[in-house]
Amino acid sequence: MRLFVVGDSTLAKFNDQYLYPRYGYATMLESYLDGVEVINNALSGRSSKSFVLDPEYKKTFDEIKSGDYLLIGFGHNDEKDDDFLRFSSANLALSNPNSFKYSIYNNYVIPAIKKGAIPIISTPVVRLSKTDNYSGTIIHDTKNGNYHKALLELGIEKNITVIDLTIPTLNLYKELGYKKALLHHAITSAIKKDGKLDIDIDSVDKTHLNIYGAKYVAYLFLKGILNTNLELKNHIKNLCEPKEELDLIKNPNYKYIEYNSPNLKEYRPNDNFKTIKDEIYGTAYGTFQNEFDLYAYESDNKYYVGTKGINGRTMASGDSECIVFKQIPSNLNFIISADAKIIKYNNNRQSAFGIKLRDDIYINANYKRPISSNYVAAGLITADASTNIIYSRQSTTELQKEKNVINEFYKEGDTARFLILRLGQKISVNVIFRGIEYNKDFFDFDLIKTDANYIYAGLYASNGVFVEFSNVNFEITGVAKEA
Repeated sequence: MRLFVVGDSTLAKFNDQYLYPRYGYATMLESYLDGVEVINNALSGRSSKSFVLDPEYKKTFDEIKSGDYLLIGFGHNDEKDDDFLRFSSANLALSNPNSFKYSIYNNYVIPAIKKGAIPIISTPVVRLSKTDNYSGTIIHDTKNGNYHKALLELGIEKNITVIDLTIPTLNLYKELGYKKALLHHAITSAIKKDGKLDIDIDSVDKTHLNIYGAKYVAYLFLKGILNTNLELKNHIKNLCEPKEELDLIKNPNYKYIEYNSPNLKEYRPNDNFKTIKDEIYGTAYGTFQNEFDLYAYESDNKYYVGTKGINGRTMASGDSECIVFKQIPSNLNFIISADAKIIKYNNNRQSAFGIKLRDDIYINANYKRPISSNYVAAGLITADASTNIIYSRQSTTELQKEKNVINEFYKEGDTARFLILRLGQKISVNVIFRGIEYNKDFFDFDLIKTDANYIYAGLYASNGVFVEFSNVNFEITGVAKEA
């Protein structure tokens, strides 16, 4: 027997290096099932509407067969009315193509039934409330309708099995209170208290579960299955309530980083970093042979960033770079865009420039070690004899390069246009280079591992490339919606 899973981040697989990493609850189902293969195709950041655009959607319905089960778990991102690609309304009737019910029924239930598979809908787990006030969007009751209620209604209207996870997680969290309920959730980092590591309360992820929370929700889901007539319930084994002392597991590979958000009001940059303008600053960090050959400054509304000699590399073990940046509270949406022109370039590998969103920043430049923090780069990076366009780093020392390759280095005089749009847990990246446009969307990208309070948006360059940035736009566009 097979159980296919489609859904959002609350069900999906992750590979974090958090203190208590993220786990979707579908990753824990197999621990309670005997003779059932769980095929988890859920993806972070998706809604019932947007998931159909991913290869995992086609893969699911290409592979699913008669007698298989399909777990459908959406809701968190369908609520995002600021994102047309993901939003569907819970207020509208099943017959309306813009409704949440329509999307769930027509995109998932009907295709499953046509294949002879058995659909199971789960309602979304609640978000964690710091104040223990469980109402509104925390329980998915929004101005565009109640997403929990819409799924229950759909189950009745079309005689589909719906497992309610909203009310059980709501009751659990209210009973436990915030200080105990948070132990079900991912926790990014630690702080030092009296020389010992303790949970950094500011880094608790109020949406995503940790391994203990995922196992608990899997337990609640299968308790719901026991109350159905589905044959699946006969494959449930050892359904015991998870216990904090046994199932709350800290990441053994977590590395504590001594870091505090920089106080930029106290920053006094040297002559090459005189960029203080509209809360925009210049700095450099990493390993540099000549710290006097580092530039990140403003002149006549243009920004000049980089090195004129071969100095500081972008590589797997970490980055050395010059950057002009703005510190932005992590709860805000924003856009950063700029035109770039290469003024000088030494034609060497591991050179890079563009714009990026970073997890952290260092204002008192550390020239002794590369920085291997998380970031998304709308930028260009050179390899042995080629250039990659758009890359990132997340919880690893490896760079994740997109498959956009030019089989030569960029050149002096080359121009490019860069744009990054942050919209909640979605980061959209756009690069135009030599008349070709490149795009990439990142969902639930980890930009709070080191600094949970801020995101750093900047113009950067490294290793022998010196760049003029013009038409630079840093614009706050609103408050980010919860994951």
